[in-house]
Amino acid sequence: MILVYDCMARGTLRDHLYNNHKPPLQWMWRLKICIGAARGLHYLHTGTRNTIIHRDVKSTNILLDENWVAKVSDLGLEKVLCARPAMLPMAENEQEVEHDKVNLADWALCCYQSATLGLVVDPFLRGKIDPGCFKTFTDIAKKCLADRGCDRPQMGDVLCNLGLAWRQQGAADHHIQEDRVSTCGHPYIANINGNCNSDPSPGGRVL
Repeated sequence: MILVYDCMARGTLRDHLYNNHKPPLQWMWRLKICIGAARGLHYLHTGTRNTIIHRDVKSTNILLDENWVAKVSDLGLEKVLCARPAMLPMAENEQEVEHDKVNLADWALCCYQSATLGLVVDPFLRGKIDPGCFKTFTDIAKKCLADRGCDRPQMGDVLCNLGLAWRQQGAADHHIQEDRVSTCGHPYIANINGNCNSDPSPGGRVL
């Protein structure tokens, strides 16, 4: 028996997050990948005759094609926002515990409760995420980390909130782009270079 996969030109999500020499992913691309993976999981939960629970969702099991479309593989995200491994050396977070490593999800929850979530954000993204988008994204992520399964949201709800975050960021980027256009060439305003992170509606599917 053999497994046959589509050619996934951009490899795994993990390949683009940390410990590599690739350019950092823009926030809108990360949202697109999140939405694609969520759509794949939603299909597994509701689109088949028998519900399938993946149980091993991680960055190495999210594959990306040449158009950055995410596909869930290896039915057998720990991050997007943070660009860190699931287990962190203690030196990264300044918490005093007995172990030499800390769980990324536990650290994020602690920061959520203390209103210091900015500490876990990938430094490349700081100052680039719309506040409304950030709140929508982190609120639904926090719910997904609930200890009891019955307290976690359905994947349809996750998709809905990720879509809202996408629209919030898109609207914010659009306003920024409009501001740049309106000030371009003004004799008393310095020229501002930058790209609006626009992208077609995100998609994704299960292999």
